[in-house]
Amino acid sequence: MAGGGDELIFVYGTLKRGFYNHSLLEALIRTGAAAYVEAFPLLYSVSSLHGLARLDELEGVERGHYERLPVAVAVAEGEELKDAEARIGNLGKCCGRGVERLD
Repeated sequence: MAGGGDELIFVYGTLKRGFYNHSLLEALIRTGAAAYVEAFPLLYSVSSLHGLARLDELEGVERGHYERLPVAVAVAEGEELKDAEARIGNLGKCCGRGVERLD
């Protein structure tokens, strides 16, 4: 969004369709602040700073529960990777089993 465009957000866990926190994404979609990326069910396009802030609030980014980290996503096999962002649980505390930060 730094350049004024939509931010691609990769979701997993309770933000996925059918899970209880997906209602936040559904509310953003109803207001036009987000949209599904049809080719990839875990990727959303978020077009508002308010929408990104709501996701950060839900995930506890400011409290250090999750971090906003860049990820590369293949929308379809053989296609160019797309830059996206994911909110990842604190890697240092919860995932010390061979998971590394790339930044």
